[in-house]
Amino acid sequence: MIKFEHVSKTYDGKAALDDVSVEINDGEFVFIVGPSGAGKSTFIKLITKEIEPDSGSIFIDDKDITKFSQRMIPGLRRNIGMVFQDFRLLPNKTVFENVAFAMEVVHYTRRTIERQVPQALALMGIPDKADQFPDSLAGGEQQRVAIARAIINNPKFLIADEPTGNLDPSTALEIMKLIDQINRRGTTVVMVTHAKDIVDRMDKRVITIQDGKVISDLKGGYGR
Repeated sequence: MIKFEHVSKTYDGKAALDDVSVEINDGEFVFIVGPSGAGKSTFIKLITKEIEPDSGSIFIDDKDITKFSQRMIPGLRRNIGMVFQDFRLLPNKTVFENVAFAMEVVHYTRRTIERQVPQALALMGIPDKADQFPDSLAGGEQQRVAIARAIINNPKFLIADEPTGNLDPSTALEIMKLIDQINRRGTTVVMVTHAKDIVDRMDKRVITIQDGKVISDLKGGYGR
């Protein structure tokens, strides 16, 4: 569960979020939409504690993360997988090594890594890409690697920030099917996007933010 209670955040006198109260239940798939500068990126950065609110409380699994100390943040982030528009793969590491890296930083054994990484790549439909480097892959393949890395430690939450922004429509749809599959396995998905066609097609809960305020919270696509 992710819960915002009267959360506000201001940058240089301008409200990025203004008294936002939202609750996202376990296992939900929620789109966060709105125009550029509406407060969408601020919303997800607050979930991961990249930034702090000026006021209000944010609960992750009934724990108020606004009260977390610095030493508690790594534990929080281990439960959150992140996927970005620009993939953020390590260019000097192979596909296998990119995904394995996420396990290495939390001290999994080599034996566990060698068992679980191929499984994640198979789930993403790229089991044959393990020894390739990111720059040899198409954009959709790179995003599949990024998703494999995001879910390899079985996080409870997947936060996706414009994950289809650099992809053609056909590839974007393939990526959305993968993210939907991950959600159906029980992972809570929060996705920021401008892609109206994807939001309409997926028929999920849609939270619309404008000028820092939640102006609608509905099941279904834009304008329903």
